[in-house]
Amino acid sequence: MKTWTKNLTKIALATSLITMATGAIDGRKKKIGFIVKQPEAGWFQDEWRFAEVAAKEKGFDLIKIGAQDGQKLMSALDNLGTQNADGVIVCVPNVKLGPAVVASAKRNGLKLMSVDDRLVDGNGEPIEEVVHMGISAYNIGREVGQALLDEIKARGWNADEVAVMALTYKQLPTAFERSQGQPMYSRRTTILSRTFSIRLIAWTTLNKLSMRQTV
Repeated sequence: MKTWTKNLTKIALATSLITMATGAIDGRKKKIGFIVKQPEAGWFQDEWRFAEVAAKEKGFDLIKIGAQDGQKLMSALDNLGTQNADGVIVCVPNVKLGPAVVASAKRNGLKLMSVDDRLVDGNGEPIEEVVHMGISAYNIGREVGQALLDEIKARGWNADEVAVMALTYKQLPTAFERSQGQPMYSRRTTILSRTFSIRLIAWTTLNKLSMRQTV
């Protein structure tokens, strides 16, 4: 399932790039920037690779940029404006930079699209005007929770002696929603069913390490 989801995401990304690149009426070769927050990570390397396939097939220039923090991100957007790029796809290091990213894209004449992590406004709400392609993080978490339960049963473990630990990062919605899916599934088995008495015993956040007992 993980591989299927990953491949589907890459196909959709390539399709989105093609859509952004087509429709030129002046005959000029299009330029599209692709900014990612962790260029060394395999996930983003794959996204760049599929974007390169789309660029070769549809005849546009792909400009790959790594931006690990807000300052580098804003500089990258200005850089694309200087290069007269037509659009940009971003996976930002901090989704709260949404308003600044939108403003910079407009200032530099860039069509804007986000992937993976959705841009949010000052109230933490998704910025609807920005086209976004992401993943169903919560459902992925539920699948992980189900896989844990299946593995517990397969190993013949006593559910009364088993607990689940979740690692999450509240400032990143896709990470937080994924971990919500996993423990929520486990809590559900505790609250709504007596078949599995699995307890979520720890909730760990990367920005502030904390542990809490949940029944």
